[in-house]
Amino acid sequence: MRALRVLPILFLLGCPSESVDGLIKEQRAAVEATFDAIRRIQLPQTTHEAPAVPLVLQTSAKDGVNAAFIYSEDLAKPGGAKDVPLRTMDSLTLVQCGSLLDTGKLSAGGPQMRLTQTPLTPTVARAYLSACARLRYALVIQGTAFKAPQVTSEQKFEPGFFRADVVAIDLTSGKSVGAFQIDAANKPDVSVIAGEDRGQRLLRDLEGSIYSALRDGLRTAFPGSVPPPAF
Repeated sequence: MRALRVLPILFLLGCPSESVDGLIKEQRAAVEATFDAIRRIQLPQTTHEAPAVPLVLQTSAKDGVNAAFIYSEDLAKPGGAKDVPLRTMDSLTLVQCGSLLDTGKLSAGGPQMRLTQTPLTPTVARAYLSACARLRYALVIQGTAFKAPQVTSEQKFEPGFFRADVVAIDLTSGKSVGAFQIDAANKPDVSVIAGEDRGQRLLRDLEGSIYSALRDGLRTAFPGSVPPPAF
């Protein structure tokens, strides 16, 4: 899985007098309002059509977040991290907000999403909490097919694949504003470094394909939109 990149410098400049606990208290009501709106989502039948009104979805913190990716499995508990195939780092923003509200700490990830531990400073906490507080759109990932890659011999493997519908929901109205489909698969010529576990390398390659497919789909369906920064 990809390691967590340090947050943009813009968000590392904060007020020295702030505290993490104080920020959580300050932002809790707004973040919980976002979570409440997410819990009310009723997913429509996916159309895969571009939105009727052009929208620019900003999912990059440095550009003023108004959207975030979330799995349909997490809708009942926004900020949670249910077991899903190859969880993308794109769901990190809401996961970290949920962890901050529940534990006062950043999530350590887990088997699905191993994170490089970023020190929890007030400016890091504010970056996540402010992003969740001002969300307008949820990009809901609904997995429809998944097959893990399989090593069949020292030189051969059966490619894995992941298919999903992604529906953009306006949290103020609960209505869909557009949707797209992604298809991701292993590259046919995955290279493996000497001594590296081939199975894990294939999973990372598939995760990278999912990561790229989400960005391509977002830009195609919502031209001008800004995906999360690369990890």
